Amino acid sequence: MVQLIKRYEDDIDLLYLKVDKDYQIVRTIDAGDVILDFDKDNKLVAVELLQASKILNISSDILKEDFDVKVKVRSERSDVIADASFSFIIDGKDVARHVHAKTTVPDISISNQNLKLIEKT
Repeated sequence: MVQLIKRYEDDIDLLYLKVDKDYQIVRTIDAGDVILDFDKDNKLVAVELLQASKILNISSDILKEDFDVKVKVRSERSDVIADASFSFIIDGKDVARHVHAKTTVPDISISNQNLKLIEKT
């Protein structure tokens, strides 16, 4: 399983998740507030979550802390579907959030991919 590294930019409320390997982005798919970047082999290499605190309904301070996230991406016919499951610790309790993004992209085939966060800067 490929692993993700996170960066949160609170001044613009952007959560950026990228794979922990060298890559070159050759295709970017805009699914509204979720941006998906793929390499030449149609492998997901980065995810940008715009308005992250608003979409996740969570304080920007929490996004600066450690959290877990798993991202699954796949294609069905001409749709690209991404699901991200987040797990935050707030006041000692595990709080889950989910983001679903779907957009139509002609001429793309993406195998099922699963990415998991590792804490690394």
